[in-house]
Amino acid sequence: MLIFDCYELLERKQYMNCILNLALAYETFFSLFLRVELLYKPFAADPDKLDRLNLLSKKLENKIKGYTFRPMRALFLWQIAKQHSAATFDEAEEIIEAFPDHPMDPKDSEIEALSDAKLIPLLKALRGTTIHELRNRVVHKQAYRPTREEVEDTLKETRCILFPLTYRLRLHDDPN
Repeated sequence: MLIFDCYELLERKQYMNCILNLALAYETFFSLFLRVELLYKPFAADPDKLDRLNLLSKKLENKIKGYTFRPMRALFLWQIAKQHSAATFDEAEEIIEAFPDHPMDPKDSEIEALSDAKLIPLLKALRGTTIHELRNRVVHKQAYRPTREEVEDTLKETRCILFPLTYRLRLHDDPN
């Protein structure tokens, strides 16, 4: 939704808002991935433990609440590169507790060691995005006004990264 809203924002020449939406789309994606992997998948295996789901949800929220774009991206990449997946709530809790305080992007060799050849270039593209820097220029630093071309390029990049990642990581609504 955040990405598709950019088309209307483009038409209305609200380029700054479009950049904000795109950066937020990434951050929402990172959060969604962590919730699916560490909360919803274990819950699907043991749906009688709603209290445990809620407890771990709070623990996850507390662990990542101070993370900005760069640490969230690093945590997402770290999670993928280490191939941490939780089948149970106990495994999820161990993973959450093991989150580094200052996540760092994995090395190229760690990403390239993954068995999914279609995932590797997507992760490298994600690691290379600078949307957060552009967003910071727009909001925090200089009140920068991006051009239409910058917004269109960033929108295309975001679509080319997040849509295929959503599919590869099976984060879509369709269970098939």
